[in-house]
Amino acid sequence: MNKLLIMLLIGFLFGCSTAKVQPHAAAPALRQPGVESNEKVKTINVYIYSTRHPDKSQPMLITVISEPEKLQDFETTMKNYQLGVLPATEVKEVFYFQLEYVENGVSEYREFLYVRTMGNEAYVKAFKLNQENSHESFDENSLQALLTSAGTNEWHCLSGQLPI
Repeated sequence: MNKLLIMLLIGFLFGCSTAKVQPHAAAPALRQPGVESNEKVKTINVYIYSTRHPDKSQPMLITVISEPEKLQDFETTMKNYQLGVLPATEVKEVFYFQLEYVENGVSEYREFLYVRTMGNEAYVKAFKLNQENSHESFDENSLQALLTSAGTNEWHCLSGQLPI
């Protein structure tokens, strides 16, 4: 799981404010598929945490990405990153990704939070979904608790939005 986190947190410099971004540093928690092994992303389950639907269980599954072109676009966007601090007061949308990697016929799932800010910046961080982060209802307080649980440090700032 740690090696995948390196892959997902890799993004581009241009999407992040330099005031919030530290110089590029190796992130041992993530890895790029195909660089350290032969594994490939097979599917990406995309969920959203939405305060617009406070009466629905959260996170809500919104799409499953399995088309090779879209998977490649996703991985390409994740290849370069800058370590940054999530500007928690500027959060616009929060997504939860579950990536299925297959290596030698064995599936492994890796999980991430993906945040879009009001300034159209994109951040991603390894995240393990648990009972505390699954909600029967979801409001602004739930959102703040989720972001507090994830923390504001060690997010990977991407240069563009992920194709979801």
